Amino acid sequence: MKTIEQLMKPRLKVIADYPHNPYEIGQIIEPVDDRFAIAFVPSRNEFGESIVTEYMVPVEQAEQYPQLFVKAHWAEQRKQEDFPAYVVCDDKVEKVLEVKTDEAGYVTRIVTDDYPQFFNADIFQRPATAEEYEAYKKANP
Repeated sequence: MKTIEQLMKPRLKVIADYPHNPYEIGQIIEPVDDRFAIAFVPSRNEFGESIVTEYMVPVEQAEQYPQLFVKAHWAEQRKQEDFPAYVVCDDKVEKVLEVKTDEAGYVTRIVTDDYPQFFNADIFQRPATAEEYEAYKKANP
């Protein structure tokens, strides 16, 4: 399972094609050291050998292209094994009891202890910790 810090790192969703785009439309790009690889450009080195140059940009620079990228919701395209055990919705900390996934294995809907029916995963503002859950339950019996 990923940590809250890992789950909350900004990610970008590709929404349009562009030159040297290595991604599918709808694919989410994960950052590498707080930078995104947004293009792979084929070229040749000084020996005439084929190489590919990877263009890495910081989050802020990638966000300057809203026609190409949008910030992905923290829960979007997350695998079940990466999904947190606790989430926050409307200032309530809730325990995840069950998840539904799509054909690609991404979590799409979840049931929590406060909401006994399936809700879209993207309504939950952020992941939470067991400590936050216990503190919330103690304060809100």
